[in-house]
Amino acid sequence: MGYKASGEAVFVDDMPKYQHELYAAFVIADQASATIDSIDPSLALATPGVTHFFSAKDAKNNEFPSPLYHKLFAKDEVLYNGEPVGIILA
Repeated sequence: MGYKASGEAVFVDDMPKYQHELYAAFVIADQASATIDSIDPSLALATPGVTHFFSAKDAKNNEFPSPLYHKLFAKDEVLYNGEPVGIILA
């Protein structure tokens, strides 16, 4: 019998929480075929608990490891609705 079927599997929700643990969420584009003039995370960063925002300008190597060389974050142009433009930590 497998670990999942027997109830022995450990999932993320089963793990203990750690002090100073952060959660991450992608910030995604809400339009397709759009130009990115600027991204201003100041309102989000002013929210209590929010610690960091990263975008393509912060990524030293913005390539996502895939055979198609996808970008981790859209930089100047958004190709599709839902494309990641950044990530926020809180």
